[in-house]
Amino acid sequence: MLGLIIFPLAKGLVEPVKNTKLSDLANDGWPAWSYTIGQPCETLGDLVLNLRHAVAHGHWRFSSDSRDCSEVTLEVELPGSWKAEIGCVELQLFCRKFIKLLESSQI
Repeated sequence: MLGLIIFPLAKGLVEPVKNTKLSDLANDGWPAWSYTIGQPCETLGDLVLNLRHAVAHGHWRFSSDSRDCSEVTLEVELPGSWKAEIGCVELQLFCRKFIKLLESSQI
């Protein structure tokens, strides 16, 4: 996740797509994140920024050590204000679609 989501943010590669609505991406087959605390993110830029802050401060965890990705979820949070989770199978798909979107926006 660091290499596929966080580093592109740090390099400014997210800028061209940061205002993309997550609802539009969901309509294009992107997996959705579940929000358990706080307001759901509306744009890709908001989600990536929250993910960056959560990961940078160590506020993420996997639900289990299972080797079966379909049995594991990733939970990320900004303590007290925002928490989201996604299944690891869906996270893989999200990362692939995210990188493909970034590549197409750089052309």
